Amino acid sequence: MSSVNEKIQQNIERYRQQEHQRQAQKAREKKKLEAINRDRERVIGKIVSDYFPEVMRFQPCRTDEDNKIEFALFIGFLSELSSDMEYISNIKGKVKSGLNKIHKQ
Repeated sequence: MSSVNEKIQQNIERYRQQEHQRQAQKAREKKKLEAINRDRERVIGKIVSDYFPEVMRFQPCRTDEDNKIEFALFIGFLSELSSDMEYISNIKGKVKSGLNKIHKQ
């Protein structure tokens, strides 16, 4: 009987270890995705600030609510821009046309 109990305990311990490994892997993957997103946001922010240097006058705040107030003009600008799908489509067409010209040279 003791042998059966030992095997059950071994199986339980093996399951716990596997579960711990799964959780650790999940945490590593989450951390990796967060790092990728931070890098993406940093690059996008750099590009935006290069083309719209006036955004650098905004100062980050301690809370999301304060940031919404501080960045209200910029948020409004982006909101208006993103809501005009025809304008966005025209811009994309111009960009693609320009890229095609560059690649043909």
